[in-house]
Amino acid sequence: MAHLLEARDLVKVFPGIRAVDGISFSVELFIAARLRTEELADGVLNILSWPMLLLSGVWFSMEGTNPAARFVSRLLPLTHLVDAARAVMVDGNGVAQVLPEIVLLGGMGLVLLLIAARIFRWD
Repeated sequence: MAHLLEARDLVKVFPGIRAVDGISFSVELFIAARLRTEELADGVLNILSWPMLLLSGVWFSMEGTNPAARFVSRLLPLTHLVDAARAVMVDGNGVAQVLPEIVLLGGMGLVLLLIAARIFRWD
């Protein structure tokens, strides 16, 4: 019988969740900084999120795909989150083993946030 997720498992995953939260906010702020209407921002975010979901390994493994698709996949933040989450939930790894992904996600979030803050304007 499968066991339920325990509190210590959630503690292992929390830094990755926070890093993705930061990246999500950064991307949203980046998009909102340049677009004038909410409807256009929603459309652009959908255009960006669907390819990211397809290429990140959320729905299927990228192992058998074209090398170019795998390269693009490694550039996406969601790929690193999925890899880290699988390592924690499936392999039982701790924060130390997924720290490279957490640092990378945090760095991506910080860079995007700085760019978004720089280009943001009040209209």
